[in-house]
Amino acid sequence: NGVDCLDMNPVSALGPIVIKNGTESSVVLDCDYSPNEHDYFLSRTKPTSLVVKWFFNNDPRPVYQWVHSKKPQDLGVLKGKINTEYRFSEDNVTMYRAIQILNPTTNLSGEYKCTVFNLEDEKSQTRKMIIYVPEKNFELTHSKQNGNTAVNITCKAEGVFPEPELVIRIK
Repeated sequence: NGVDCLDMNPVSALGPIVIKNGTESSVVLDCDYSPNEHDYFLSRTKPTSLVVKWFFNNDPRPVYQWVHSKKPQDLGVLKGKINTEYRFSEDNVTMYRAIQILNPTTNLSGEYKCTVFNLEDEKSQTRKMIIYVPEKNFELTHSKQNGNTAVNITCKAEGVFPEPELVIRIK
């Protein structure tokens, strides 16, 4: 049995990160783990044993990787879109756990999963990010059909992202 370390702090209760397209110069996604004494011991004795990886939309290939004692790497769809110099803290076990995405756009909307592992443990957490575009035109009309009880409702939204869901409730 290994030593339980890498305590992950729950982020699911935080809800998604929601950003209007073109309004933020960057956004930080944090892989919120709390190292314990054993993690610090491993970082001194086997420096490359601690690894943080970020994944996007269930793709098995990481979009970011930090191997302790090495420089962070931006990969895949986030290549050139991450500030690899960004430090979450000056603590050498957590300094590069977060990613700073530069100029986030709608194509980066989705689910981000970070995985932290060392020689004895592996933990993950997921965070959703929505980068939206408000509608350019919006029209909602309703009319009765031929004097009976039927109603025709038309909803039209142009230029919006992500595709909206329309919910109609009858009371």
